[in-house]
Amino acid sequence: MLEKLKDIFYDKNDIIVAFAILAVAGFIITRQIDSIITYPEQLAAEMRQEQEQQELLQQEQQEPLDQPDEQQGQSDEQQQDEQQPEQTAPQGGDSQNSVNPPQPDPQPQPESTEFKTAVDRTVEIPAGAYSASIASILSNAGVIPSQQEFLSAVTAANAETKLRAGSFYIPAGSTLNDVVHILTN
Repeated sequence: MLEKLKDIFYDKNDIIVAFAILAVAGFIITRQIDSIITYPEQLAAEMRQEQEQQELLQQEQQEPLDQPDEQQGQSDEQQQDEQQPEQTAPQGGDSQNSVNPPQPDPQPQPESTEFKTAVDRTVEIPAGAYSASIASILSNAGVIPSQQEFLSAVTAANAETKLRAGSFYIPAGSTLNDVVHILTN
């Protein structure tokens, strides 16, 4: 009799262990299926958020672009005004002395090929962004002249792994190296 009781206990114990294993496996599968089902919703929400950020950046980029063009137009007009007095002949006097040769500028200014930002800008770099996506964000915001130039400056500064996420203020007149420095410190 004791032996039959022992057999029943051992038989039931195996069933209980089997049910426990099935319950754990069911929980794990259910948990993973839930993650898989919610993933497209999460991805769609992230894409909507990125798209809204891109639209805001484009709107911000379009507003200040008008101002630098006006400033550029003024500087061109000023240059023309400066050149015009040199080319005009003095009023009165000899016709032989009426032509003055153009005077060279007393302090010729070297032409700088280095890019500098035209306006102050605040940019938002999301967590986990790689240097290529950061370059895209900065280019869309009008902070850098091109993505490739920024990536070259990052590589030259050995800062590929030092770029940080967050909100960054980029002042007007910043060079590419200044932008890299701001994003890494």
